[in-house]
Amino acid sequence: MKTLLLVHDTQTSAAPRIQYLEAAGYRVIPLTSSSEAMCAVTQNKPDLLLLDVLLDGQNGFEFAAEVRKSLDDAALPIVMFSGIYKGRAYSEESLNVGAQAYLASPVNLDNLVRTVGELLQGRTATARRAS
Repeated sequence: MKTLLLVHDTQTSAAPRIQYLEAAGYRVIPLTSSSEAMCAVTQNKPDLLLLDVLLDGQNGFEFAAEVRKSLDDAALPIVMFSGIYKGRAYSEESLNVGAQAYLASPVNLDNLVRTVGELLQGRTATARRAS
């Protein structure tokens, strides 16, 4: 079973995303801050990181950049999402910091599962923007 870290802000509930991903066969570890997430990335060795832009501590862009600099495994797929930061500039910034996909919230859950599956299979979902 593939393990996903879901680093999500506390402004909205992550429960629908967690339930949908678990129903698709993934183990999901929910977190709410960049400091929690860095510990979890190093301890749990996840298969994929789902990262909100708006977080307690570092923002998602800063955190993704730190993950890329500090991990030996630069191949860890990162999917970023945000309901506030939408548009081309943000999807481009997500690529600049090492993410493979950027999804605008509210995230279409089918698209989320499809994106995760593609990245775990090694396909590129580069800068996919979806609602």
